[in-house]
Amino acid sequence: MNFCKGYSQINNLFITAFTWQPHLDTSIELAILLQKASKDVHYCFIWVHNIEEGSSLPHFLKKICAIMRLVRILLKYKIRYSLYYVGPSIFFTIPKFKDLSYLESYRLKEKPIGLGILSTLSDLCVDKIINSDDSLRLAPILLKRAISVHDIAEKVIRSLQPDSLYQFNPRFSNTRSIYLAAQGLIENIYTYEIASTPNKYSLVNGSIFDGSLRSRLIKKHWSHAPLSKFDIARSFFSDLKHNSSMFCGSDEFDCEPYIDRSRINLLFCPSSIAETYALGDLYNHGLFVSQDHALKTLINLCSNSDSYNLIIRVHPIVALKSDEEKSYWSNITATPNIRIVQFYSRVSTYDLMRRVDRLIVYHSTIAIEASFEGIPSMALGSPWWIDLNCVFKPSCFLDVQKFIDLDTNLIQNLDYSKALLYAYYLKTYGTNYNYIR
Repeated sequence: MNFCKGYSQINNLFITAFTWQPHLDTSIELAILLQKASKDVHYCFIWVHNIEEGSSLPHFLKKICAIMRLVRILLKYKIRYSLYYVGPSIFFTIPKFKDLSYLESYRLKEKPIGLGILSTLSDLCVDKIINSDDSLRLAPILLKRAISVHDIAEKVIRSLQPDSLYQFNPRFSNTRSIYLAAQGLIENIYTYEIASTPNKYSLVNGSIFDGSLRSRLIKKHWSHAPLSKFDIARSFFSDLKHNSSMFCGSDEFDCEPYIDRSRINLLFCPSSIAETYALGDLYNHGLFVSQDHALKTLINLCSNSDSYNLIIRVHPIVALKSDEEKSYWSNITATPNIRIVQFYSRVSTYDLMRRVDRLIVYHSTIAIEASFEGIPSMALGSPWWIDLNCVFKPSCFLDVQKFIDLDTNLIQNLDYSKALLYAYYLKTYGTNYNYIR
């Protein structure tokens, strides 16, 4: 269904597919700012009938109220708009899923649209909106809706031919559809997100997951910060440790059995699969194709030598993820020098971190925490802090080998204090709202 207020070529296009208020507020704020700067703006909203709406009338009415509020604000600021509706009944079929791996290879017009479904299902499980058992049932439903959103977004983009697109974090099923629809059609794609606090937002030209871009923004943010920045940054680490699901301070769960003092002890702390793999080309994986590729490389290096004791600490959050992800980690084979600390273990990751010779991550923030404590760490992916020079960034496979061999030349120029830059950024970054309260 389309309630369109007329099309003509415009400069700035907003396409949104969320009624979540913080997301809507950010998009409205940005649209108003552009409109007041005499920029040509068109706002397209795609209302997607979400999985929980069919059984909850109050929830459905809340969505209606959010859309009415949106339209009222757009009319107040004389912003042109169009509305679309994607309902629960979509008249095309998707093959039945045997498992979620089908989403990894699913393509729409050669575009990896299925990856966004993996991210959405992962978040729904973590937020306890659904159980992990529901993922397989919901996957084809979400995929149908994502395809519908893609087709609507592509139609609007081709009709309006905008110079720039503004959209919310393109990691999720429907927002990824919008991002993929714009590929090859729009030169400038701006992505926005909720920032350090609910009353702030962040906008970047490109992917919000671009580690090199974020590193530059982090350095700039620090250079303009007040003297209190050091205390604020330190509070980030104490808060993180207090709130982290990885932390367990009880002596009852001793990590010493995982340590082998006759070998080089290496701790690998992987991220959840959906946090990196499902990002696809939104994330610059760098030296490795994926976290799975990096992990297999480490296992291969350590399995072929008696010099290493590789400890793989599976993230506890996997307990809330899909059965496929749990199975992935459960199927990693332990050997005399490959030890697995599973997601259900109560062993403290922080205790492990302090007892090993080197920490290795793909994307996990625990590398920054290690740097803050002066523990050498290496990142095999491209997280936000990758270019801050507080965590080692390998440029080739030989660098990886040298790092696990405890080559001190690789880490002598690291500045562990730069971890404070990232900490301060996460605590304070973003722009305050002016028009939306």
